Amino acid sequence: MPTDCSPTALLETHFGTLPDPRAAHSIDHKLIDIIVITICGTICGGDDWEAIAEYGGTKQDWLKTFLELPNGIPSPDTLSIYYHETKNEGRSQDQTSQGWLGRQLSEGCS
Repeated sequence: MPTDCSPTALLETHFGTLPDPRAAHSIDHKLIDIIVITICGTICGGDDWEAIAEYGGTKQDWLKTFLELPNGIPSPDTLSIYYHETKNEGRSQDQTSQGWLGRQLSEGCS
């Protein structure tokens, strides 16, 4: 287990192995930013890409305290495209998210 318990350290450790099918020349948002905004937005009741992006916009100042957000909050289309593209990869986002949640519940951050 990593000793760094920064807000994104455990997420980066677990989600860092996710494939990133985006073309390198068209990447405007860091993958960890997309993942964290999606997780937080979903926990706070976002049930579609519009709501998750709206959550990100509303909480942008707070999110900037631990995310880089070099180009601001990803649009609903950006979120949708990323998750649509990863859906067909060998390891699904759902499996990765479930694994991360299970690990946090059993080990925590100490």
